[in-house]
Parts: sequence; C-alpha cells; structure tokens
Amino acid sequence: MKDIKLVKLIGDINKSNIDEINNLGIGVEIQSFPQNILDEDYSTIISDCKNKLKNFSNVISLHGSSFDLNPGSTDKKVIELTKYRYMQSVEIAKEIGAKYVIFHSQLNPLLSVDKIRKLKLENQIKFWQDFMNEINDIDVTILLENEYDENPEEILYIVESVNSPKLRICLDTGHILAYSKKSLEEWVVSAKDFITYIHLHFNDGKNDSHSKPSYEQLIYFKNIIEEAKINPILSLEYSFENEVEEINRVRHVLSQT
Repeated sequence: MKDIKLVKLIGDINKSNIDEINNLGIGVEIQSFPQNILDEDYSTIISDCKNKLKNFSNVISLHGSSFDLNPGSTDKKVIELTKYRYMQSVEIAKEIGAKYVIFHSQLNPLLSVDKIRKLKLENQIKFWQDFMNEINDIDVTILLENEYDENPEEILYIVESVNSPKLRICLDTGHILAYSKKSLEEWVVSAKDFITYIHLHFNDGKNDSHSKPSYEQLIYFKNIIEEAKINPILSLEYSFENEVEEINRVRHVLSQT
C-alpha cells in the first residue's frame, strides 16, 4: 500500500499529544462528544478541540451520535430525535474542523419480515436524502458504518439510492468479523466504490473486542485492500500507548511489497 493515511482515536483531547500526532503525519478521530452530554453545555470541549487542533494539518474526523437512534423509524418523533442528534454532530464537526462524521448504519439483522425491512430501508433513504439537502453547504462527508449488518447489501442500497458524494461508507473490520455472515474480502469487493474510511481492528470472530491486529492480520488486510485497489483512510480503532512505535509498525507492514 502507498500513501497510507492513518488516524488515531481521541477521547479526551486534553490528554492527547496533538503536536506529536500531527508530526507523525496521522489524523485524529474525535470521540469526545458522547450523547449523555449533548443536552448539557459542551462548549468547553469544543473550545478545547478548536484550540488543540488549530494548527493540525492532517485528517480530522468525528464519531457522531449512535445509541438508540433510528433513521429508518416509522415513528416521526424518533426521526425528529435522530435528525436532531445527527445535526448536533454535524455542527460540532463544523466547529472543530472535522471533514468526516461517522454514524452507525442502524440496520437490524433480526428483522425477518421482508415488508418491514424494505419499509425501514426506504425510510432511511428518504431520511438521508433530506439530511444531505440540509447540510449541502457544510463541508463534511457523512460515513455510514456497518455494525450488526450481516452483509453489505442493505448499506450499499442506501448509499447508492441516496446517490450523494457526501454520503459514503466507513467499513468496520471488527464488526464484520464479529457479526457478519460475509467475509471481510466479500465486504470490500462489494463496497469498494463507496469505502472512504475504515475502522481497523480485529477480534476472535465472536466478541467485538477491538483487538490490536497482529502482523499476520495486517498482511491479510493489506492484501484485501490492494486487491480491491482502494486507499481509504484507516482509523486504528484499538488501544495502544506508544504512538510512534505502533504507527511505524502499521506503516511498515502495510507498505511491504
């Protein structure tokens, strides 16, 4: 892989060495705005992010609200709340200079009635069409992340139907391994035209443990991405203490020929 674009997760921005991250040439995915604070005053967190990131020259992304929201709901009040929370995330992204906002797909694989599944899919498409129109003048790209999705078909159907360059896919490798009936290779082959961003982490295929990838797992991932001929942003969604060591390790493995 060439021109590898890496991103590190950031919880509390005041506990992160942003200058070191910037000097390493990697981006940040801000996860500092959990839903439980969104009805309170979070202006201080925004100010801290703006101050810390004012000279940041790499990718800035934001993980948006995810829990208990449903853009495919048939309940207007649920849609209103979902839109309100999502718009809060977009406005936060605008304030801190994030160009990507990640939302979970909110697709439920346990729905077994085809009529209901199709209705909720169509509701999602309308939701995102309306949402894209409302944020048309804001310089952000919305990324739908697979979570419990068993296959790529429905998330692809949504993105293809909305047909907006501002709505793309964040592929989550760990969620595929833990929850999907399709392999990582099958997901990448199917969704490669829409994959802008990847949450990179691994697990045992049973629990979404967000484990650090081994050398063999990184080679496995690299081969899949190279075969698909895509070069998405890679967000390292697992814990590591030594940033220089881990970034150099991942870059070294992924750049091998």
